[in-house]
Order: sequence, then C-alpha cells, then structure tokens
Amino acid sequence: TLALASARLGERTVKPRSYSVQLYSSFPAFAPYVRAGLGTPQQELALLVDTGSPLLWARSETESACWEAAYSPSASSSAEPLGHSAEFGYGSGVVRGPEYMDNVAFLPNAQGTALAVGRLEVLAARADQGLRCQAGLLGMDMASTSAKHIFEALGVDHILSILLDPVPYLPRGSLLEAGVMTLGGVDRAAYSGGLACVSMLPLENRVNASATDVNPQGVALNNTAWWQLELVGVRVGSVEFGPGQGIVDTGTSEMIVSPAVMAHFKPLLSGLSCLDVAAISSLPPVIFTLVGGLEVSVDPQQYLRPALEQAPTKDCLVMSSLPDAPSDDFFVLGDPFFWKYYVAFDYGNQQVGFGLKAGEQGMPLPQTCGFARAT
Repeated sequence: TLALASARLGERTVKPRSYSVQLYSSFPAFAPYVRAGLGTPQQELALLVDTGSPLLWARSETESACWEAAYSPSASSSAEPLGHSAEFGYGSGVVRGPEYMDNVAFLPNAQGTALAVGRLEVLAARADQGLRCQAGLLGMDMASTSAKHIFEALGVDHILSILLDPVPYLPRGSLLEAGVMTLGGVDRAAYSGGLACVSMLPLENRVNASATDVNPQGVALNNTAWWQLELVGVRVGSVEFGPGQGIVDTGTSEMIVSPAVMAHFKPLLSGLSCLDVAAISSLPPVIFTLVGGLEVSVDPQQYLRPALEQAPTKDCLVMSSLPDAPSDDFFVLGDPFFWKYYVAFDYGNQQVGFGLKAGEQGMPLPQTCGFARAT
C-alpha cells in the first residue's frame, strides 16, 4: 500500500514528507522486493531492493532455464539509450549490458496507487549469470545511481527506511507481503524505543574486495560504497571475538559471520533438530558492539528459522561465513537482522539508524537520530 500523507492549505497542495511502498519477500531468499513498472507502457517486474549494490538493472533477454525477459527497452517509447554499457560483478554472479534512461514507478497492491519516481538509469542486462533468474535489482547503497533521483523526484529527505518481516514457505518461491519501504523518513510506529544512528566508515578505512578477487564466472568483484560500519566488538553469549567491520545489506539472505564465530557454533548446533523450538531458544545471541557502546544483536529466533513440515529442506540455519570475505573479521547484517530491527539509511549524513522493531523482544535503543519523523 502507498501511504501518501498530504494536506491542503487553501488552493496549495503540501507535498507528503514521505512515501511508503509495499515490500514483498519469498522463502528462502528472504530479501525485500518492490513491484515496479519500467518504461511506457509499463513493463511490470519485481525488483530486489539491495542496499549492497549501486545499480538499477533489469534482465532484458531470456536466459536458459529462466522465464521470459523482464524488461525490453525496444518495447518502451520512453527508453533513451545512453550510448554505453556497464558490467557489475557480484559475489555469486555478474550482470552486463547497455544502459538506458527510462520512466520508473513503484506499483502498489490492490488497495493503492502507483508512485512515479522519475526517469532513472536502467542497465538492460543481457547476461545475469549466477543470479538465479533474478528479474531485476534496485541498488540502494551509498553510491546508488537511483537513490538521489528518486528522493529529488518525490521532493523528500534522502532517507530510506526498511521494515522487513520473515515469510513462510510457499511452493515456487511465491512473493508475499513482507513489510514496508519508506522514502523520505521513518515510521515511528514500526519500532519501540528510539532510533540510534551510527556513522559509516570513511572509504579509506574500509576493508573491501581486492583487485584479484573474482566470482565464479571469473569476473572481478566490484568494490562499491556499502553501508559499512566499525564493529568495536563481537561476542556470542559471553565469548568475545574482538573487533571487525560489517555491512548492513538487504541483498544478503543470511547473517554472514566470521569463520571463528561459525567454528564456535559448530558444536552448539551439532545434533540440533530444527523442529525443536525449545532447543533453538536456548542458544546464545550474537551481539555486536558499535561505536559509542551501542549494542545490537541477533537471537536464535533470527539466525535459525524453525523448519516447516511442508518445506523441501529441514536446514533452518540462516547464518554462514564467506570463504572469499574481504577479511577474517568481516560480517554482513543481512535479512535476518532486519527481522529484529527497523533500519533507516540516511544518505545525506552517511549514517544508519537502528530501532528495535515493534513487538520484538530485546533492549530498546536510545534516540540519537535527528531525522526521525512520523509518516
């Protein structure tokens, strides 16, 4: 649903402070999606909202074993070729193809109306190797090619807030309503306590992929402006693992932890039944200490999802380590983190705000973000 808060003053219409767009998700990918319309007439597709990527791309050709192409620039009267191509290497795949400027709108569910967000750069992906037939992706990292234009088209503050809920298993990966994306502000009803802001690391202080790191397709991994922060400390229960760095990423379906943390969990998870809710609840949380002493955590209710009898797998662990991580103390606060925390990305001040989601167990956070406003 699009929540459009508007008011009238005489004959003058006051623009909303923010806009809320329905999010969708599926099992077991868990990432947030928006339904979008590209071009004229609109070509409808689901875009993965990825705060760990800079590009807006849509698959423009039919890949082997995938369904039909999601976006055809030749079928859009508003598509303008930009005369150049681009390539982006992800950890699991690569996209490449020509770039266009075209009209983009976010589509609502049956109860709302579409929200036009202007003309954006779209990479018409002629190759999307390793990305599992993904229809398209809306990159919203700190260097996003779309974010600034979306906020300016809407006339709102440069803030993206994500309320994301886990979804149950359904056959064929069906998309279900799973939360709300707010453009221009935050929804105070979505979290309890305050919204605590943490500054992102300067680019020169970050650990990133090296020039020699390549993905399974042999393409160099792209370094981009992740929402990357300093981890002053990490502990599992009472066991300390020292400092590190982490990124806040809606495009990662799991919690990514260091190899040392995964090794610590191995005996704790040995013989555990994913159907044993009591045993899952007894496991320790993973606690992250951020700059200023702020603590956030993920509990077993987030990093282990109790298995469902009808699901094709009984593997309920949604936490792992990456063999090709930029360092041995690198973490990704992926989608399970968002099941516990409401997260606001502040582009203007290069900071991220965290709030304990309404209804979730845990310690409410202090109010330190100056931009928090109701929708």
